[in-house]
Amino acid sequence: MEAPTTICETMRWTRTTFLISRLEPFSRAPFSKEINLAEPLAGRSRRTVRPDWVGGSPTSLNPHQVRTFAVNGAPVTGHFVFDPSRLSLPGCYASPDPPGTGTGCPTPTYGTLSRNFFRGPGRVNFDLSLEKRTQLAEHVELMFRAEFFNLFNHTEWKSSITSVPIGSLQLGQITQTYDPRIGQLALRLAF
Repeated sequence: MEAPTTICETMRWTRTTFLISRLEPFSRAPFSKEINLAEPLAGRSRRTVRPDWVGGSPTSLNPHQVRTFAVNGAPVTGHFVFDPSRLSLPGCYASPDPPGTGTGCPTPTYGTLSRNFFRGPGRVNFDLSLEKRTQLAEHVELMFRAEFFNLFNHTEWKSSITSVPIGSLQLGQITQTYDPRIGQLALRLAF
């Protein structure tokens, strides 16, 4: 995922009151769906076998919409980033032979699904802080601070789909989110 472009602004309302806002938009990071082989290849990565894509051109889906797809033959409803029913394993993957021998997958086996084709969900985070300082005496100050993270309580999806095995019913789904709105209050006496 690319580093966010943080837009941070501090606004002074009065001599003792501050409003601090921060907006962090994250881009939709590309990802690949690869097949993890059971045993390591001699001097090569285990993540080099890619699946085939069947039935039209691959497209990324909006995870905010709930959809039902056939995943490994079973209907599954969830928040999908791509249609998992269109993934197909290369025929050699079912072979009991080790990769690079007999009927095993040659190393590497690239299916028709190109690398980094799909895009994960984007993320926009808006945080807000309000600070009020009150002078109680010459060397005594009371500071009140209220902070809110994910102020608008926007669902921010975690992209955990690259670690899901291709035989799993969670293939293509996003099952985790970042924290919802969080608020905290602080009162500090400085002397």
